[in-house]
Parts: sequence; structure tokens; C-alpha cells
Amino acid sequence: MYSLFLSAGHPGKDPINLSGTRYSVGQATGLRFSAWTYTLVAAGLSGVTASACEATLTVQDRTPELFDRTGMIFGAEMALGKPGTLIVDGQWSQRCYVTQTATTSASRIADSPRTQAWTVVLLDGARIWGRARSTAGSWITRRTLLRAARPRSYS
Repeated sequence: MYSLFLSAGHPGKDPINLSGTRYSVGQATGLRFSAWTYTLVAAGLSGVTASACEATLTVQDRTPELFDRTGMIFGAEMALGKPGTLIVDGQWSQRCYVTQTATTSASRIADSPRTQAWTVVLLDGARIWGRARSTAGSWITRRTLLRAARPRSYS
């Protein structure tokens, strides 16, 4: 993963660069998984959907500033019911809420990293990320992605 930004769900807040030198999520492997909801039927599946799902991100910060700032942003998003947006490599996006943060390590030594685990609810499902088309600049719709990702029936 080259770049990862978290854009607030309410106006007036700049996107947070989570792939820079100050804050880091590493390769953000917690976002790389598949999760489908389905029902088993005779010789197949039915009701295949990409439901909202939880992922975990481990975030490091060399100052307490990020964790203070994001705590206020996440609380406001939840209270207002306006999700933020994760943006990967400047072209893939997903609406999300950060529903929980937990400090996993903290140090009193200056400039040493502090670590938090964030529980992120991906509202569009693990497999459905919106992507800007490079030719027209329009967005591929969720319906188009679901249609392309839907398992085919071979009978």
C-alpha cells in the first residue's frame, strides 16, 4: 500500500495521512481480506452480499497529537451519523466509521512511537472499494462492483 488517508465525515477537517513519516499504519494488512455474507442452498449459494464488516488497523504516532485529534473526529462522526472515508493510493475509497480505539503501547521517551489499535467498520463491505476511473474521472458505482464480483452460476 503506497498511501492511506482518512478523511473526516464532516466539513472543516483536513484528511489525515496515515502512511507518512509521522503517522504510520505500515501495510494496513487489516484492510486486506474478503468477507461475504451468503446462504447455502442446494448445489450453490444465494443472497450473496458484501455486508459492512469490521477491520483492525494498527496505527503508530510519534506524538500524542494524532490520537487526541482523531478521538474528537471519530466521536463527532458517530454522533452526527456521518462516516469518514478511507482513501487508498488516491483512487480507492470506502466509507467507514472508527468505532473503537485502544492504546496498545505508550512511552514517556520523547519521539518514541505510541501505538493504537483502531476498529474500523467498512460500510461498503470488505470487497467493495470505489475507484475513480482514470479516463472519465467518474466513479465506478457500488452496483457495478457488486455485479462484477458476484459469483457466477454455471449450470
